[in-house]
Amino acid sequence: MESEPPNHETKIQYFQTRDFEKSLQKARLAGKHGQKYVNKTKAILGGLAESDPFTGIVKITKHGERRIPYCVKYDLGDGWRLVTCQHSKSCGFLFMGKHDDVDHWLDKNKG
Repeated sequence: MESEPPNHETKIQYFQTRDFEKSLQKARLAGKHGQKYVNKTKAILGGLAESDPFTGIVKITKHGERRIPYCVKYDLGDGWRLVTCQHSKSCGFLFMGKHDDVDHWLDKNKG
């Protein structure tokens, strides 16, 4: 009986920060418009078993993000953003919200 070779491909580990959870709650309370982007974010979270849960749902913002190392900022639509930190087989969901709220959060957490 032959055994299969060990799988050296490490799966990506995902995590959510407290700020991310709070930002989702704030967006839910923003009414129908905010709920639309909460649903989009939840679609990403629901696809974490896929190789790239972001594909087909969101695109990376045009100008990227440099305030936080390894930060990837996604455009959810209508000025709403999703902020993640992706490095070394891990992806953290940091914050989501309107453009100005995201800018404020990034300025507060840069470095």
